[in-house]
Amino acid sequence: MISIKRFLDQRRNPSAAERDMLAALTQMGRMLLDGMARTVVHGRETDWNTLHQTFGEIAQRMEAPQSTLGLLSISSDAVEALETYCQETSEYFREGKEQMRSMVAMLTATVGDLSDKRTPRWRVCKRSRRPSNRPRSSATFKI
Repeated sequence: MISIKRFLDQRRNPSAAERDMLAALTQMGRMLLDGMARTVVHGRETDWNTLHQTFGEIAQRMEAPQSTLGLLSISSDAVEALETYCQETSEYFREGKEQMRSMVAMLTATVGDLSDKRTPRWRVCKRSRRPSNRPRSSATFKI
């Protein structure tokens, strides 16, 4: 009974070392959150705004006094938000890549069709430009 009372008293009145540890963990969490927000690749605007809003809410939660378990919960929420954003951004870039691939394929097909249609005309134009054996007078040229 006495040991339970002592345990509960310790939990209500944390020692200076525990307070320092919580302060250090909170500061570390803020720094990691800030680092994640700064280095994340910019994707779709709505996903980007959602991530920054979530990070803002998490930063506000960190301002309040937290227990060790509270900090773990906050870090879990931050990792979950980052994972969700990364999945959505990967899908966004995958869609963009597929659109570019489709556009390049259409352009390649169009250029191929145009070059097939122009080849005979180019050969005809090339033949008509061959110099003839007779000399031309200056009167035949139109300026």
